[in-house]
Amino acid sequence: MLLVKKIEVFHVIDDEYPEPWRTKLEDEHVEEIKKQLKEKKPIRGLGIKKYNVLLIGTIGVGKSSFYNTLATAFRDKVETFAPTGGSKGSVTNQIKAYTIEYEKDAELCVRIFDIRGFESQRGYEHELALILNGQLRIGYQFPDKLSKPAEEDICKTTTLDDQIHLLCFLTGPPENYNTAQIEEIDNILHITSVKGLPKVVVATKFDEQCLNITEDVDHLYKCKKSKETTEDIAKFFKIQENHVLPVVNYTSENVKSKGIERLALQALHKMIEVTECFLAKHKDKKTKPDAFEERKQLSKQQEIDVKVRQLWEEMAKFENETFRILCIGPMHSGKSRFIDSMSSALMRKITHKAEGYGACGGRSDCPNTEMFQMYKVGDKKSNVYFGDTPGFETTGGITKEDILSIVEGNVPKKFSFKDATPNVQLGKGDKIYCVCVVFDCKSVDAGLPTEVKTTIQTVLKSLSQKNIPCIAILTKGDEESENTQFDKLLVFESKHVKRCMTALKTEFHFNLNEIFPVINYIDENNVDDGGDKLLLDALSKILELVRDDLDGTEEKVSN
Repeated sequence: MLLVKKIEVFHVIDDEYPEPWRTKLEDEHVEEIKKQLKEKKPIRGLGIKKYNVLLIGTIGVGKSSFYNTLATAFRDKVETFAPTGGSKGSVTNQIKAYTIEYEKDAELCVRIFDIRGFESQRGYEHELALILNGQLRIGYQFPDKLSKPAEEDICKTTTLDDQIHLLCFLTGPPENYNTAQIEEIDNILHITSVKGLPKVVVATKFDEQCLNITEDVDHLYKCKKSKETTEDIAKFFKIQENHVLPVVNYTSENVKSKGIERLALQALHKMIEVTECFLAKHKDKKTKPDAFEERKQLSKQQEIDVKVRQLWEEMAKFENETFRILCIGPMHSGKSRFIDSMSSALMRKITHKAEGYGACGGRSDCPNTEMFQMYKVGDKKSNVYFGDTPGFETTGGITKEDILSIVEGNVPKKFSFKDATPNVQLGKGDKIYCVCVVFDCKSVDAGLPTEVKTTIQTVLKSLSQKNIPCIAILTKGDEESENTQFDKLLVFESKHVKRCMTALKTEFHFNLNEIFPVINYIDENNVDDGGDKLLLDALSKILELVRDDLDGTEEKVSN
């Protein structure tokens, strides 16, 4: 009699489809694709020597290994040109650019850019926009902590040949990402979308998900788990499934694999195909603007024009009343430039009244606002004035009593300058309808001095008792994020700006809909639609508060 004491089941898995879920290239087709890639040249008329592809992904996802795998496909043996593995952090800590050589002095028409991997506490907030625009030099060393690149690392002028033409995101299964990583991925994809770049997703490490793929890479084409993961990745990145490119990288192998090469060549062929579709459209735009793109730009311009016209109409309703808005805030927060920028947005051309006069009290030897001054915003018919004041300081500067005196129409003599131009538009009893408290992101994030913070809190409390509405203006958000060079509206996506808005809500009790991030004009020669939208949104809110205050006053009088 046979007595069975123990049974061990090692491997009973139904993980295979009867037919491939993705087309598998036959060996002759692999050689044909390899030949096509060798013969391919960049699209003419664009002035580019190679297609620039940026590899991006988390630390350890296999970016450098993917380049080595691509390069090995055109070599006789497994190559390791880019260093990989052996470190808890990112192996790649510089911007590196690699080409793929298929014979001596002969290269493919693609250049692969490899950068450090991102992690929960270290993304690309200051670098990504510059990298996509070709402005960070090859060899740029990524600092361990987030900081703005030094001026010497930034190229001021670039061409299409320097810029990235395709974003290649490398990923494993999406369920492995934590919340912080997902936020960074969303930011990366948003910046890429704003830039207008195409993207593909290279899915790595399928061999770690299925033992059968480790034994035979071609099993991936029938593997159910591989198909499910590919579908999950497509949904996560919101792209079509045929733009998700499964690969298995060389890691410890010493011998070339037809299965690994097959996947790598399929991925590279698709990457170049997507890049060429993008650049072909780019070429059309250069030679003959696309009619629909022209209409889109015209529509954006018209949106701003409509907004400006609506504000002019709103301001015209105040023809019998002079409306005064007071700007206060810490020193260097950007009050004078905010007033100038507001006027520039309304006039649709750059103006420098406040910075030219008020910031110096009419004197050229004074670097900051030392005198009180009122400025008309808009054209000659406008009755809307903004008051510029000296900033709050730890010691000296304007005080709470000075502000409350100005609110009552009494400008302290030490802040009056009779020769200032234009003439002060404020007298005893003249009403201030709204107060804008101007903060800058850098100071808020670093923490305002206790004395300044206390003064502002006290002023806000007194203004509330006088029923004078206040809003917060948050400047200089663009100085902490280079991404806004593509679109100033990206200031809303900045983690730095969001953090500052939360701080203003906590410390000064502003509601979030009372905090307006703006980007002031400084050295620009022309207005910007995105920047103007931020400024005009703030002005629209100010006029709304003024109108509400006026309507409330009229209602009390009628009663």
